[in-house]
Amino acid sequence: MISTFSISIPGHLPSVANRRVHPMALAKLKREQRDRVLWVWPSKFRGVLRGLDGWTARVVFTHRAPWELDDDNLRSAFKAVRDEVTRLLGLETDRDPRLSFEYLEVRAAKADASHVIEVFMTHAGELLPVAPPERRRRKKGTRNAAATPNVHPPRRK
Repeated sequence: MISTFSISIPGHLPSVANRRVHPMALAKLKREQRDRVLWVWPSKFRGVLRGLDGWTARVVFTHRAPWELDDDNLRSAFKAVRDEVTRLLGLETDRDPRLSFEYLEVRAAKADASHVIEVFMTHAGELLPVAPPERRRRKKGTRNAAATPNVHPPRRK
């Protein structure tokens, strides 16, 4: 049995690999990224891999923006998101052998900038899909009517 879900988080996802940022500002940025993932994560998939033997998960991160990032900057941009996804799946570390991560980029208009997280979970012995579903390009000038509303994540105390 394969279980799949996808979430889309609107907004810009900056890469901090080559920036000179004050440590407190960097911590705030990473906390905001983690909070945005927590806000949209489906509750029925929280801690789903904790205690389940034989299950694996493949997580595909897709960066949607009008510019491209090189491989190391793409991974750096998703690092806080990756850590939060690992925590929400119920695992201690992202080095767990049951997890695998992939990074993709899709060109999009500046107004449609977002990042998409797709999770494919399967039991041992079943094959995972080789590639995520093919993405179609929209016609220029059209907008996504079903865009995620602009909501704020809960504040941490």
